[in-house]
Amino acid sequence: MTKNTSVSGVGYSATARWFHWLTFLLAAILVPAGLIMADRAERNIWDTLTNSLYSTHKLIGFTLL
Repeated sequence: MTKNTSVSGVGYSATARWFHWLTFLLAAILVPAGLIMADRAERNIWDTLTNSLYSTHKLIGFTLL
């Protein structure tokens, strides 16, 4: 079994790495969703997609917070 270690010799657990990459993925989803929903709102397009983007953006944001 190989050991994942950093410079100090102490590695992070698989759970910590998994949460790190999950956080990165969710934050990476927030940016384009926020830009798209803001653009649609600016162009006064209020439809199901815009509402879904707002809901998804808020849900992921609160989850990360």
